[in-house]
Amino acid sequence: MRGVCFEVLDAVLQADADTKEIIPTVRKVCYAFLLTASPRLLEPVHLIQIQAPKKFRGDIYSMLEQRRGECLSAEKSNPLSFKVYFLSLSLFGFLEHCGMQHQGRLTSDRAFLITAIWCQAIPCKLEPWLRIWSFKLEGERV
Repeated sequence: MRGVCFEVLDAVLQADADTKEIIPTVRKVCYAFLLTASPRLLEPVHLIQIQAPKKFRGDIYSMLEQRRGECLSAEKSNPLSFKVYFLSLSLFGFLEHCGMQHQGRLTSDRAFLITAIWCQAIPCKLEPWLRIWSFKLEGERV
């Protein structure tokens, strides 16, 4: 869990010896708060810079479509330079695929975006954590 903070403003405890333990009670309350907040499963996103000769431009865009990547910027220098967001699941085998497909003339550098706070300071199209599925509690409208 990220960015979760609970503040206990007031607590009333009974004088019984059995009820003096506050940790199990607080744990149950926090768990109930989390479930009513509609929790989501998130997937991390990687920022990758790809450099390649100009003749591989079409191949790079086709790889982006196959692996659900999003191109943020493409510099038309020689070699071409792309900044791309990839979902972590789509990234497995990417470097091996690049090496086999392009005879080692395609290089990439990967940086992992750790927190949403860091990305909000930089204008970007995707959050570093992308919601991949959600569920609703019983009785809620979808």
